[in-house]
Amino acid sequence: MSALTPFGRLNATLSRRDNSLFPEFDSLVNSIFDTPFIGFPALTQQRTGFRVDISETDSAYDISAELPGVSKEEINLDLNDDGILMISVKKDENKEDTNGNYVHRERVTYSSARSIRLPQADKKNVKAKLDAGVLTLSIAKKAAEEKVLKIEIE
Repeated sequence: MSALTPFGRLNATLSRRDNSLFPEFDSLVNSIFDTPFIGFPALTQQRTGFRVDISETDSAYDISAELPGVSKEEINLDLNDDGILMISVKKDENKEDTNGNYVHRERVTYSSARSIRLPQADKKNVKAKLDAGVLTLSIAKKAAEEKVLKIEIE
């Protein structure tokens, strides 16, 4: 006995998993529905990072990162010799409250980091400013090196 499908005839004796044309997709869908749901979506949603915009001119890199509610003490900026800029944030939202009649109280610790490769970054000429939840950086470029060495013949 055979079954007619949009993809042609398949053997009806095959199990449901065996006749799948996309086993990886079936596995992904099954794993989503096998995962238990706990709590409200707003409480279980995790932050995955922060938005970063990078623009480049002939002389500098201009970077802006959206960090609402973050103070400058919670931000760490590093630029290494290979031109890798690391922006990391660690925020600990632990509010002090003397009212002890809580039905529900949450404390949140949030940390995130982004690394950006800026191959011509000049470590000695960097400016950073945090204003209204937006971190802006201006990183000058190193002077361009000659890519071709002209060799004079004697």
